[in-house]
Amino acid sequence: MRDIDHQKTDHLLTCFFKECERAFRFLEEQHGYFYYKGIIDRDNHSKKLTPYKNFSQTPGLPFYAVTRYERGHEAIEIFYGDNDYALEVFIYPDYVQRVSVNNLISAAGASLLSPDFSYLKGESELCKGIQALAAILRDQPAVLNPDEEMVRQACSVREKLLEEAVRAHHESLSKAAHVEIS
Repeated sequence: MRDIDHQKTDHLLTCFFKECERAFRFLEEQHGYFYYKGIIDRDNHSKKLTPYKNFSQTPGLPFYAVTRYERGHEAIEIFYGDNDYALEVFIYPDYVQRVSVNNLISAAGASLLSPDFSYLKGESELCKGIQALAAILRDQPAVLNPDEEMVRQACSVREKLLEEAVRAHHESLSKAAHVEIS
């Protein structure tokens, strides 16, 4: 169950869009990206971007806000929402691949100062998270423009993390089943 009311959600979304526009403006000004924003509307197994002004949140369902920067076949997406109010950035080095900035940083051998941008339910903490992610893209050009090897390594990191999560989930299910039998 979501624990933030509709008015608070509106304030968070307004904050998200304003802060992203401010913090990531360098992508437009210095790198030639075009900027889009909206709420992701998932309808009939498809995904479309709806302008925020037309957004009407269904009580009890998560929201998915995105700012997207496009340049040719490349794109950068900043997501905010879901059930855990998470903030994530994804790099699209081409039309097919999508790689999280966290995985790119891991592939580069660096670590985020604050790797978990979840449960950002206040405007101040949301702004700090957006600013931190913008600084990563601004200060680490290899993350902003990863080469093929870095993308390959980031995909490997993603696969390893997924495998670990599946194993942990399987282990917890096995333990739960063992407890029920005992």
